[in-house]
Amino acid sequence: MSKLKIMLITLVAIGLLSNVYVYAATIKVFDFSGDAKIYATNTNNVSTLTKGMPVSAGSKIITGKDSYVELVFDNEQGNIVKILEKTEVIILLENDEKIQLIDGELYAMLQNLKNDEKFVVRTPSATCGARGTGWTTKYGKDVTETQVFDGVVYVRGINEDGSLMRKEYKVKKGYERITKRFSAPDKMTKIKKER
Repeated sequence: MSKLKIMLITLVAIGLLSNVYVYAATIKVFDFSGDAKIYATNTNNVSTLTKGMPVSAGSKIITGKDSYVELVFDNEQGNIVKILEKTEVIILLENDEKIQLIDGELYAMLQNLKNDEKFVVRTPSATCGARGTGWTTKYGKDVTETQVFDGVVYVRGINEDGSLMRKEYKVKKGYERITKRFSAPDKMTKIKKER
């Protein structure tokens, strides 16, 4: 192999690794309140939350009643996810999938994604993703609710084997979709005024 090819491969690898490292290093606790806990990757070790603390892939966050945790996903603080009360999430950072919502509700406000980047939340019944918008994802009792307050979100159902269904469904501003476990998303409907 020529020296030029080796140098190109090395530069590409370093670039990819540095992008992964920079992205992962920018996830931090922006704010929190109440009974909120963060568990280290694959352990039951609870860490005390502090503003500005880094959050790594595999970390689990659980919020109690009247509690929340806000995470910032970039240095410019343009991509923020608020984990609402009585919610459990795991930080994924697997390609586009950034968060796994186990139970509860979160609100994502994304304003600083790169052109080719997508931010996806995975639940047991659906994935919800966007490139820049504001939306909530709520999961409980085998149902995912996706409500969009700004921009457009794309929702896909999850098959019994864990793979994503082929078809992506659009959810526009002011609308929502319900996705039951192992089913395609339901018809898009208007968000109720109280929301």
